[in-house]
Amino acid sequence: MKKFYFTIIFLCLGLLSFSQDEAALFGDWYLHYRTDNGVAIYPPLTTQENYNVILNFGLLPPTADEPFTVESFGPITNTFEGKFNVENGSMEFINIIEATNNCENPPEVCSYFSDYNNTILFDSNTSVVLDEFIVSYEITGTDDDTALIITNDYSGDYAVYGRTAQPTDILGQWYLNHIEVDGVVHPNYYNNESLFELVITEDIGNEPFLDFIGSGACNSYGGHMTPDENDITFNSLDFTLDDCALTPGVIFENIYFSILNSGQPQPFDFPYMIGGENDNQILTITNSMTGDKAIYGRNENTEILTKNWYLSRIEIPGNPTIEIPITESPSLTLTNDINPITFRNRASGEGECNAFMSDYEVTLNNGNSIQLVDFSPTLGFCESDYESEYFNIIGFPPNNFSEFEIINNGTILNVTDLLGARLVFGDQPLSISENELSSSIIALKNNPVTSVINLTVNQSESEINYKIYSLDGKLIKKAELNSESIYVDDLNSGLYVIRFYNNFNQIQTLKFIKQ
Repeated sequence: MKKFYFTIIFLCLGLLSFSQDEAALFGDWYLHYRTDNGVAIYPPLTTQENYNVILNFGLLPPTADEPFTVESFGPITNTFEGKFNVENGSMEFINIIEATNNCENPPEVCSYFSDYNNTILFDSNTSVVLDEFIVSYEITGTDDDTALIITNDYSGDYAVYGRTAQPTDILGQWYLNHIEVDGVVHPNYYNNESLFELVITEDIGNEPFLDFIGSGACNSYGGHMTPDENDITFNSLDFTLDDCALTPGVIFENIYFSILNSGQPQPFDFPYMIGGENDNQILTITNSMTGDKAIYGRNENTEILTKNWYLSRIEIPGNPTIEIPITESPSLTLTNDINPITFRNRASGEGECNAFMSDYEVTLNNGNSIQLVDFSPTLGFCESDYESEYFNIIGFPPNNFSEFEIINNGTILNVTDLLGARLVFGDQPLSISENELSSSIIALKNNPVTSVINLTVNQSESEINYKIYSLDGKLIKKAELNSESIYVDDLNSGLYVIRFYNNFNQIQTLKFIKQ
């Protein structure tokens, strides 16, 4: 017990013999970067903890013969140790001995550690074993932001250390989840055109940097970066410059790319933060000039706008909710196809009796909005309980400018107009679709169609004939099915019914939209 008390007393006396700044040296310091001829050189970033370069000033009772000790742990087998004294911003290393220089790690790791020793802690013109060596030091910041800067007075190069290890969680593959611009969240609903990936890897041939590549809906980008605890430095950043058709994904890409580069000269810094663990990690990168953010996750985003949606109910303020019968499958199909006349994206859909074709526009200024324009429905007579309400909300001014959101892991699309009327869509029809491949002898591969109906025939039949009818029941065309394609160039735009027969027995009825 007495020995314990004496140890405590020696420790306290040791601390009192140093200034407050000098006492702050004690403990572990993790190397963040060093310089070589004034150029910052970052260590290879790796998830292996034993690759960290740690400088440890051990707190031992000082005596005239035994100054405080210093020890550095490098990659696995590379260490050095010795004694040190501090005074007035200078640090005197005494009897520094490198324990081993037998590095069995990747060459870039061994090379960096060797250069770190030679350019910072040792005089590169001396041998490995030193009797005495003096460097300057400075401590800045507080708490976890404290930094130790050790300068080699012979070369002028310096090393910067922190209380925590360099971040490694940033390595790997990230998927853009959403962006935040002027405080408005814009989810990434467009990754059927591209995954909007950001991939960060070690640059094996260029140790100071990490490589990164990324994608948008049409263009891509890449460059080199260096991270520290709080910031990512983009040392270089280049974009491809393809001339892209203005799909919703490209509109989203333009805003996303403006976050990554809003005119700053290179290199420039982005504050970043990583939260969560494993597959639930979230990476947030903030543009320090605008405050706009790009938020990534480890998993692909499943919320996609451009696909087939099926109406399930209509909610109109002050009126009873209209539930769509499970025997019906009214739809809305949003595509990335461009109308060559209007240069807008194409949409189509069905009600109970009629179908429509349209263009649509997505707006991402102050929110996430969609508008169907040049709405053109067929005009068949219909006693539907819901079709007129559906078409009025989705297609006709002034109701057809709507906010939209995709929820429930990408399975529900809500479209809400300016008066509060809401269309609720699901990504599956309410009932088994009459076009469903798994339960049909014949199924449509494409719908809507332009000039050719492509079919899948699941059952071998001796002879199949088909008849195409307009919605008013008029026979338009009939022929024998000789292949899995039917040419419909001669049909006007609209919704049609096609019936297939085998030995004069009807075996399948399908609907299709001719654009």
